[in-house]
Amino acid sequence: MSEAVQRLLKVLTLERSRRFADTTVIGGLDAYLRNFLAVSALPPEHRFQELLRSLPPGGYRALHPVQRERVIEELEKALSGPLPPPAPSRPASARTSKAVPPPAGAPRKANSSSPAT
Repeated sequence: MSEAVQRLLKVLTLERSRRFADTTVIGGLDAYLRNFLAVSALPPEHRFQELLRSLPPGGYRALHPVQRERVIEELEKALSGPLPPPAPSRPASARTSKAVPPPAGAPRKANSSSPAT
């Protein structure tokens, strides 16, 4: 389990001990969850991401404490499953855009450097 996941689980446990008051971290749990997503790079189809997208426009803080408890339980469940490995860093040369040949059978563009026939 990654360090970021371990820290998040500790935060969620502390949030539970504080009766879902959204006072566990400075800025509220919504901000912490956004930061977690930025470092974890979970794919959009991961259950954790789906849960966050299902929150109301006001986020976690807009929920009643009973609803917050359910969200915390579901987030913990989502984190208990296997997480995808982090995406490997690509070297700078791999990030440069390369010309992609057109699909087979596609009409070719006229070469502007050759004379027109």
